[in-house]
Amino acid sequence: MFKKIKNRKGFTLIELIVVIAILAVLAAIIIPTVSSSIERAQNARDLANSRSIYAALSIEILSDADFADVVNATRGTSEVTCTYSVTAQQVTSFVCVGQNETYSLNTGTGEIE
Repeated sequence: MFKKIKNRKGFTLIELIVVIAILAVLAAIIIPTVSSSIERAQNARDLANSRSIYAALSIEILSDADFADVVNATRGTSEVTCTYSVTAQQVTSFVCVGQNETYSLNTGTGEIE
């Protein structure tokens, strides 16, 4: 009447709970690391876009002898918006606003920081 089942296949409830708990701990460790990496990548992208816009503006100014003085013009991409002023064929101010940071022209070095 009572037969013993010799080949029980599958996992017990305790084994499944332990596996789920291990996965939850791993997810709690990995998610902050990935999110900080994504933020650093976005900041690097915004800085690169700001430098590209500045380089394009500088080339445009240098290649056009009749480039007029511009005060508070705006250029940008979908990620950054840059406002600049040009006086005597030199960029006098350059500020870019990204998603997380604001980048500006260091007049001493000529670099976007």
